[in-house]
Amino acid sequence: MKKIIILIIFMIILTGCEATYNLNIENTFKENVEIYVATNEKDNKLDWSNMTYKEMFDSDGNNYTRAYYNDPNYNQYIEGKQDGVEYYTNTIINNNKRYGINYSYNFTRNNFINSAAVNTCYKEITIKKNDNIFILETQKEASCLNGLSNLDKLTINISTNYKVLSSNSDSKSGNTYTWVVTNENYKNKPIKIIYNTDNTNLEYNPEEPENKPDSSTPNNENESSKKNRYLSYIFASSLVVIFIIGLIGFIKYKSVSKNR
Repeated sequence: MKKIIILIIFMIILTGCEATYNLNIENTFKENVEIYVATNEKDNKLDWSNMTYKEMFDSDGNNYTRAYYNDPNYNQYIEGKQDGVEYYTNTIINNNKRYGINYSYNFTRNNFINSAAVNTCYKEITIKKNDNIFILETQKEASCLNGLSNLDKLTINISTNYKVLSSNSDSKSGNTYTWVVTNENYKNKPIKIIYNTDNTNLEYNPEEPENKPDSSTPNNENESSKKNRYLSYIFASSLVVIFIIGLIGFIKYKSVSKNR
């Protein structure tokens, strides 16, 4: 039974099943994942089991789902809750339209890349930092729709009150950016969003290196360095002028001497 539950969670081996992934980026990364079927399908039997969808989701709701994809404290051979392992909060979804299960967990910026939900679908995710600018990006393929599962559609919503400088989302509503992944586009559906945590009007130049320039570059010179540089230019220019004046004087002197 435990092996079946592990396969169901996030691998989503359900016919006609949909999933919605919600991520709110603030001081923490609040993750909320919904996996569900239409309410009128909840009593249908699974193709590979005598369980109904409702029975399966109810069973998942009573089990522990680890939040980190590669949690070193997790032992797959031990049943039940384990010490030192972080788990999602599981909640049953039951309304007029949908029946399923919700998984939620709050990550920090540093440990979000180890999210079990994200890593089940995207095998590579990075968060790069350049001063107050952050770039969240995944690989191209959303492997959870690669044909090995029967997930029909995955909707990804990322919301934030930070200033978003750029994204490759399919649509935007308010401060929420949405990507829709299907069996037709999953091979080339990367997620990328760039945001600024100090909410200034700072523009992002993708051609700039991720690490800010060394302090020795002209763009980062302090006032003292600039002043010394300008004095050097003035001194050098003065030497050139003195040399030219001297050269002209010497030529005139030679000319006068020659005429005598």
